Amino acid sequence: TMMVNATFIEEARVLYKAIKSPVHCKCLNQEIHFNADGFNHLIHNGLGSRRTIQEIRHKTRLIPLLVSVIKNAHEASYERRTVKKDRKKNAPLVIAEYWGISAQVGKTPVSVRVIIKRVGNGHLFFWSAMIEKKTKNTTLFE
Repeated sequence: TMMVNATFIEEARVLYKAIKSPVHCKCLNQEIHFNADGFNHLIHNGLGSRRTIQEIRHKTRLIPLLVSVIKNAHEASYERRTVKKDRKKNAPLVIAEYWGISAQVGKTPVSVRVIIKRVGNGHLFFWSAMIEKKTKNTTLFE
């Protein structure tokens, strides 16, 4: 039901807001910020449509592991792309940079991949998280 879904999203928001931002990432030697954009991206996809409840549950379940991934990752993949500054029709194009970092985290270790994003010269911030599938052709953006 919508009510139950709203409740678990609010619980996820509370967990997310409790993260002491920024978190130092040794791997990138940078401070990683946790902002509303990162939380929104757990709930909505890149096009602004709400994710399925299964996807939202999958992504928000990883919130308690995010800090561990950022602190323990050893290497990063990197990608640059040109994106619209926001979803407005005539929005200017800006350079967005993305780093993918992974670590085995949790009591029953699981490989979690975290995506860090920077737009222009802004802060690096948390953008996405997913369980890392053991396939060769992983894309940075899920």
